[in-house]
Amino acid sequence: MATITLFSHEFPPIILSGVGNTARFLSEGLVNSGFKVNAVTLRFGKYNGLKATERVNGVNVHRIKLPLYERIVFSAYSGMFSWMNPGLTTDTDLIHALDSRDAPFIFKGKPMMVNVNDFVLAKTPLNPFVVPYKAYDRRRRYAYTCIARSIERIALRRADVIVPNSQFTRRSIIERYKLNPEKVSLVRKGIDTGEFDALREKKEDMILLVGGNLQMKGGEDVMRAMKMVAGKFPKARLVLIGRGDPINVSFLKRLAVRLGVGKNVEFISHLSHDELLRYYARSRLFILPSYMDSLPQVILEAMAARLPVISSPYGGIPEAVDDGKTGMLVKLGAVGELGDKMIHILENPGLAKEMGEKGREKVGREYDFRRMVKDYIRIYDRLIGVRA
Repeated sequence: MATITLFSHEFPPIILSGVGNTARFLSEGLVNSGFKVNAVTLRFGKYNGLKATERVNGVNVHRIKLPLYERIVFSAYSGMFSWMNPGLTTDTDLIHALDSRDAPFIFKGKPMMVNVNDFVLAKTPLNPFVVPYKAYDRRRRYAYTCIARSIERIALRRADVIVPNSQFTRRSIIERYKLNPEKVSLVRKGIDTGEFDALREKKEDMILLVGGNLQMKGGEDVMRAMKMVAGKFPKARLVLIGRGDPINVSFLKRLAVRLGVGKNVEFISHLSHDELLRYYARSRLFILPSYMDSLPQVILEAMAARLPVISSPYGGIPEAVDDGKTGMLVKLGAVGELGDKMIHILENPGLAKEMGEKGREKVGREYDFRRMVKDYIRIYDRLIGVRA
């Protein structure tokens, strides 16, 4: 069977986003299908204790030690690592980068496919004074976007196949980068719904938001809407989980106190995947009114946990969240509407349960991890001739 070499800035036990989950499900699925799998990834901070080279669940893992968790830094280091160890990309049948910034400079010894996990770089205007989402640090973000966009462009130009994870992202990158549509193949994300079935946590009056960039994820809008919710449900609790920017998190904490909901709000910087699953199980509602997002993994996880979802009608989100069926979609910045819908779901547990069940059915039907692995293998078959 063929050898696949994965490049990914996240690989178990480092799972901080959808990329880490894709790496987990894909590598396990490939090994179970008889493939030989190599993985080039990173280690940093509290993960520095991981071995530089080890075998994990049948995968040969190579971890590059970095000063911090940053995809652009990994772009350079992964390239240097591949040139110093050319056998990784020549003694393989296919190279698969799980993010466009994971392997733009690698030594390309064999065919390469590249995943695009969001459309932010493609859709952000070139005008530095126009940022389509709330950002207190516009100058820094614009500079970062310019660098990251250039890196993504290089990766997509070198790729033999480009793989977005939503129809919206597919359309965005084809338009922005003038790509040949035949070179771009959609593969939806994958979820293991079975992970949520064994959980038996007691439900609480908890509203859950999971996301790294709380400013882009609508954190301020949620905080203002929470004042409305607390007026109806004094014991309701909003839990925000994610590696938010310290400046923005401090602002949101002060805002919560100023709005009188400080006791109703809890911030958690990071949880393991297993710990996060328990928070899904304990919650009654998942909320993510993003200003710019593709199709967040956390929305699919919330649906798998049978939670009704309130989000924004932006990017690839409506491809998963059917407004009025599996959740509700709210216009960007519509705080009053957001608060009203949060209250409506909390006041109607029967509706919440119905939405949760429909969401679970949709995820199981369209976003199952086994289907995702098969879709990737079909693309491999087109490139290098393996059995799907």
